[in-house]
Amino acid sequence: MKENKVNYFLETVIKLAPDFKQNLGSTLGIIENRTLTNHQFFCVAIIGRSGAISMSELAEALGTSKQQLTRIVNELVAYGLVERCSSPGNHRVVLAKLSPKGIEASESFKEKSVQRAGKLIAAALTEKELDAGIESLKTLYGIFEKLKQYNKKQ
Repeated sequence: MKENKVNYFLETVIKLAPDFKQNLGSTLGIIENRTLTNHQFFCVAIIGRSGAISMSELAEALGTSKQQLTRIVNELVAYGLVERCSSPGNHRVVLAKLSPKGIEASESFKEKSVQRAGKLIAAALTEKELDAGIESLKTLYGIFEKLKQYNKKQ
């Protein structure tokens, strides 16, 4: 019984990803007039959320190899969106962080996306649907936070 619920949960989350991008993320990945790949876009988002993150942690968060991540970060550095720096505690550890241009571009992107998506959501959903959606998102966010904590223990 629980296995069926787990499978349904995962199938539904996987089905939502393309719907999210199609309906709310058509401008996804357009930063500084560059169309970023999904990996580049999520890399910028993760770095922005983290402040500074080690390359190993970033590769793990993206679910990619360190070699592939190096190529992704190299391109973002070339675009001027990301900078590399040494960890203050261990100079052998390389951190990635958003450059000032990356911070500005990321904030501008968020603002434009919220405006665009906000108009769409306001037009398409009733207040009751919006309330139900907010509650569902809070629950889903809590689930993903719990999964993140569980993964850290493993």
